[in-house]
Amino acid sequence: MGLAVNGAAGRPGLSPLARRAYRLARGYVLACGLLLILATLASQAVMPDLYYDAGTVPSWPERAAGAGAALAYALLLLLPYRWSGRGWLYRARLAVLLLFSAALVAIAGSMLLTFADGGRDWRMVPVAVAAFVLAVLAPGTLFARVRWVGVAVGPRKRL
Repeated sequence: MGLAVNGAAGRPGLSPLARRAYRLARGYVLACGLLLILATLASQAVMPDLYYDAGTVPSWPERAAGAGAALAYALLLLLPYRWSGRGWLYRARLAVLLLFSAALVAIAGSMLLTFADGGRDWRMVPVAVAAFVLAVLAPGTLFARVRWVGVAVGPRKRL
């Protein structure tokens, strides 16, 4: 995935393979954002009894903070990168994505450790792997867009 010469002007641009890889990674991030919104609404608003199967269901104010954080992260994943590709907005968005990615890695790691320690639910493994992939791709695609397209430093260009 390197840079290629783009046209007769000799400007560096993305090779077709790098462009496809970026779009595939960005599509994965967008799909995870949509899935996170649907899962949050289903587990916190529509059917909380299924989510909290052990014991009583907490009241809505007790669940609101977790639901709000999940929805904020999902919206952060869904916002177009060109909206925050300049200056302090880029740095702030990258910092928040890195914080959420660190939390995702910690959660996925605890899921894998739980499964390795005798957890019986095999579905934790693919979910943990998908969380690791999202933790890498979410800040990675933002960084790649700014690095390859030059949105943070130059004029806006479409990828």
